[in-house]
Amino acid sequence: EDKFSVDPSIGIGLPEVEGVFGLYEKTYFAPYFAVCRKGLMDTSLWSQFNETVILNCYPQCDKTIVRCPLTNKLLQGPVVIKTDAGPGRLAKEATSWEFRERMHDRGLIIMLDLPNGTSVTQDMDQGYTDFK
Repeated sequence: EDKFSVDPSIGIGLPEVEGVFGLYEKTYFAPYFAVCRKGLMDTSLWSQFNETVILNCYPQCDKTIVRCPLTNKLLQGPVVIKTDAGPGRLAKEATSWEFRERMHDRGLIIMLDLPNGTSVTQDMDQGYTDFK
């Protein structure tokens, strides 16, 4: 089993992540990385990632859209995550439905595509063609 262990020191010295995301000004976050024993995304890690990383980056995430009456700037509203329906995100699992319903109630809308289908559909690549 030693060959399957991860040395936690790989996280030492990683730069902070900076961005505005769903906040009002540039914010710095510590990097986040996690692994599962099998090396794949599982339901627990998927849940942890969304609750720990995504919702922290978008604290104004909410089902209800609220705009500033003077500037029409979005003050709160939903965040959409589009991902494949790979391991840990499978739509047929009861825990997946419950988790996605809980996230939807908090304003995080999770859209599932084909299982492990990102290499087939590549619909997200259109937004990144300039960077290839």
